[in-house]
Amino acid sequence: MLNQTSMPVHLVVDFAEDVYIHVGTDTKPSRSNVTDQASDHIIGGEVMRMSFYPDGLTLQNESLQNHLLLTAHLLDTYRKSTVSVEFCYPTQPALAWEFMKMVNQRRVPVKSFSFLIYAASSEFIPKILDECTEVTDLIWFNAMLPDNFFYTPPRPFKATEFRVNIATKWFDPQSFMSCRRIILKINRNSTWTAQWWNAFIQNWIDSDVALEYLSCNHTESSNFLEMISGLSQPYVIIQFLLS
Repeated sequence: MLNQTSMPVHLVVDFAEDVYIHVGTDTKPSRSNVTDQASDHIIGGEVMRMSFYPDGLTLQNESLQNHLLLTAHLLDTYRKSTVSVEFCYPTQPALAWEFMKMVNQRRVPVKSFSFLIYAASSEFIPKILDECTEVTDLIWFNAMLPDNFFYTPPRPFKATEFRVNIATKWFDPQSFMSCRRIILKINRNSTWTAQWWNAFIQNWIDSDVALEYLSCNHTESSNFLEMISGLSQPYVIIQFLLS
């Protein structure tokens, strides 16, 4: 169960079929040790049905508004908190956007943000990403987006690491070089040619940017020499996992 404290607290919020909020750094703790049966509680004038665990609670099958109301209540209670958040299917992208807006309005530091909704509509994606520029440690984006979707960051991202599991045209590594690490899993229909990679890597070498490490899962091994041809001072770490 969450206890009120004046000490700094790291809240981990997992949105899926329900919302699970707990204290600590473990993003996948066991829910087996429930301390009592589900019971009704009033938060912000709304009745919510919750189950409690030694380090957190679960809000069951409630509306988007109640999810936000509960998390807002906890953020207002633990004013020295930091947050890590994960959104999984069937969470609606609108909830991710509203949650990040709420957190940013309260100036709560977000350490990690994971968006693991494969078939997400592209309508909210730019709004969600715009709210993630202040995330400090990790952004993990895993969504299947249409080929005609493009995104340009309004300002540099601060995250140390940016992971993209299904990268299509929307993710341009050149727009995310403020991150120290980029890890990509691109599909086989990628339009990034050997010439594109060559120009990107040379620009990276010649630029004064934070990016130190890039990993990409797929490229044609026969094109690798063309990708690095003529590069000067290759003092960067690039990992291509050839397939």
